[in-house]
Amino acid sequence: MMNDPSIRIKLKNVTKRFGIGDAEISALDNVDLTVKKGEFIAIMGPSGCGKTTLLNMIGLLDQPSDGEYYLDNRPVDFLTPRQRAQIRSKQIGFIFQNFNLVPRLTVIDNVALPLTYTGLGKIKRLQEASRILKTFHLNEREYYMPHQLSGGQVQRVAIARALVNSPSIILADEPTGNLDSKASHLIMEELADIHRRGNTIIMVTHNPELTSYASRVITMLDGKIDTDEHLGRKKFTKKLIADDDKEKKDKDAKHKDEIHKEKQETGEKTVSKAAKDDKDDKENKESKHPKTETKKTEKPEKTEKPEKAEKPEKADKKKEKES
Repeated sequence: MMNDPSIRIKLKNVTKRFGIGDAEISALDNVDLTVKKGEFIAIMGPSGCGKTTLLNMIGLLDQPSDGEYYLDNRPVDFLTPRQRAQIRSKQIGFIFQNFNLVPRLTVIDNVALPLTYTGLGKIKRLQEASRILKTFHLNEREYYMPHQLSGGQVQRVAIARALVNSPSIILADEPTGNLDSKASHLIMEELADIHRRGNTIIMVTHNPELTSYASRVITMLDGKIDTDEHLGRKKFTKKLIADDDKEKKDKDAKHKDEIHKEKQETGEKTVSKAAKDDKDDKENKESKHPKTETKKTEKPEKTEKPEKAEKPEKADKKKEKES
């Protein structure tokens, strides 16, 4: 095989069979595939056509029954399990549909997990995990548990974990399968941004809308490549997750301001109403019990009592006595 530095992956007549005898089926049937560095490939096809089997073969999670596999122009068919694991830990990052985060580990520990196999110390692993989480605007949730995150946040953690060891190849198996349309858009924008940095991305999907992010679309049918369309490099207007978070924070702040304003208005109304009620009560009490002015009354002057008139008989006797 000629060494071509632009080729990242090359499969020649790769076949994968499962079962024995009459129960034998071919998940992959003489597949030929060449992937160049920096390509973004979307693989589509009905369930059971061999998409995930092909992805597992490329990711060294499975071995072909027949055929040859070259990674960076080096054959990998006869590598030992340990050598394959070393290649996976250094060159390949996996993103799964079901996220596959360890539920008992925090976000930062989940992201640092792939670095365990590189020989880095714990502090270095956590520092590197923190750095990659910051690029996905998840640094505030480093010590959250997976069940405390939304679906989009969990998938962003899974992408951060796939990128923590700086792999050259990203393999994504239905990365937006369990997400709503908005979260799917954000995840695909992140993958498109990773692609622009030079990473090779191979994504399996059932959603035809997601193929707009890819530079090449492969359709599989019955274990074979049915169509292979090169779309060229795309230019994207990326809506950053930071912008989305900022928009959410602005909405939250606006909502809080509205609630605060409403509480203030309600409080002012309550105070005003209470003051009015007090005034009305006061007026009602005054109307029922009017205040009477108490004037100080002067006591009448004492009048001298007139002398009693003497009786006529006594007066006559008095005169006779005097005479």
